[in-house]
Amino acid sequence: MSKALRSVLIGLAAAISLFGLAASASALTISPSGAYTATATGATVLTFGSNGQRLNCTASTIVATVDSAGVGSSASGTTRYSGCTNALLGTFSVTQSSAWGVNVILTTGNVGLAVTVPARGVTITSGACSFTASGTVTVSRAYAALPAAVAVTDVFPTTSSALTVDSVSGCSPLLTTVGLAATYSGSYTLNRAVTVS
Repeated sequence: MSKALRSVLIGLAAAISLFGLAASASALTISPSGAYTATATGATVLTFGSNGQRLNCTASTIVATVDSAGVGSSASGTTRYSGCTNALLGTFSVTQSSAWGVNVILTTGNVGLAVTVPARGVTITSGACSFTASGTVTVSRAYAALPAAVAVTDVFPTTSSALTVDSVSGCSPLLTTVGLAATYSGSYTLNRAVTVS
């Protein structure tokens, strides 16, 4: 790919919102394609915007399969969270209740992985409390240029997230209403090296 064409593609990708991921992903080549596991380097945290309450998970892994264009999915039940707690309601279980969309994306200077969580794509429970959430989470890391050689030691922190509570039952005082915004944070490494070009 010529430098001029690469610059045009990077500029176009930077102008595309998180909800137009397929267009940016189509400009990329991922090698090798297939299954990847992203493992959190520490805790992952879900923070609720209205009250600042947090759901903290000590460990998590996201398993996804992508094609050579960087478009793929994470099958229902393959993503795992453990050690999840909240100061108000104690221990929680977090379940991937539907398949998630996964796209390798390109923004200016960054190679990223965007995970699209469909409505009721996550079910979170603690005793009588149960709620579901959906939205988009992006983790990314800056590279100088394409092709980018991604090593297993490269850390991808969360760079943006927009999650919404879709349903809630029995979660007072942590949660009381549907539509509450939440943000996700965490950093991940991949289980194998990949080249993005």
